[in-house]
Amino acid sequence: MNQLSNTLKRLMKVGAILFGLAFIVSGVIGIHQDDTFLPTKGVIQSMERTYVATDPNETDTWEVMVEYTVDGQTYVSDLGQKKDDFTVGKEIDILYNPNAPEGIVLPGKTIWFIFIIAGAVVAAVASVLLVRDLRNR
Repeated sequence: MNQLSNTLKRLMKVGAILFGLAFIVSGVIGIHQDDTFLPTKGVIQSMERTYVATDPNETDTWEVMVEYTVDGQTYVSDLGQKKDDFTVGKEIDILYNPNAPEGIVLPGKTIWFIFIIAGAVVAAVASVLLVRDLRNR
């Protein structure tokens, strides 16, 4: 029974390492996406709350429709997030995917660096714990 418990603990540590690595990869992809997406201006057309948070640890979910023009064609896409200063009719900076212009995100790499740092911390701590555990076998 104790052997099974130790194996399960090791598997959880390996899972934490993989989880941390997934965060790191997501951060790197996000930074690359921000570098390959192109900037333009968009105008907020509508904002609709699609989920009202019932727990203090949650946040409301919004559908924020933004109109913008790329190469003479007008698009209306869901930004998928809302900032406090968003209002209908407000012009905002966005980034669009040049290969699929209907894909938009807000500019800013800060969140991606947070993903990388958080992933590195989780992976490092889990790695140290796993190595320590394997040495004490």
